[in-house]
Amino acid sequence: MQTLITSVDRFRINDSIEWLSTEARRGPLLGRLMRRMREASSVAPADIPATYVTMNSHVRLRYQATNEIRDLRLVYPNSQTAPADGVDSVSVISPVGAALLGSKVGDVIEWIAPAGPQKGDVIAVLYQPEANGDPD
Repeated sequence: MQTLITSVDRFRINDSIEWLSTEARRGPLLGRLMRRMREASSVAPADIPATYVTMNSHVRLRYQATNEIRDLRLVYPNSQTAPADGVDSVSVISPVGAALLGSKVGDVIEWIAPAGPQKGDVIAVLYQPEANGDPD
């Protein structure tokens, strides 16, 4: 599985981490995200394929254990909002958020939730800012 993130997302994630509390920066959640970013290749926003999950993307994910399908929007830390139009915001520093970053349609992602290990299928990227000319 090739992990791709945009150079802009990499910069903004690193910048947003600077604003987290010391406790949050030392926690295990951030460690997972940093590993994911180290493993990822960076590309210019204009060069990322539309099938990849970038920041502020709207993604359809199927949870393998339950077959539940959920629509998620990947957001920066402290940018989570109440669900809108059936789309939940998920922070990139959360376990599922870190797993989504840089994944693509067809990937099986894995993360550790409070209930234990989880797997999900990335079914679709319904909206990707870069593919829609809106990299912010």
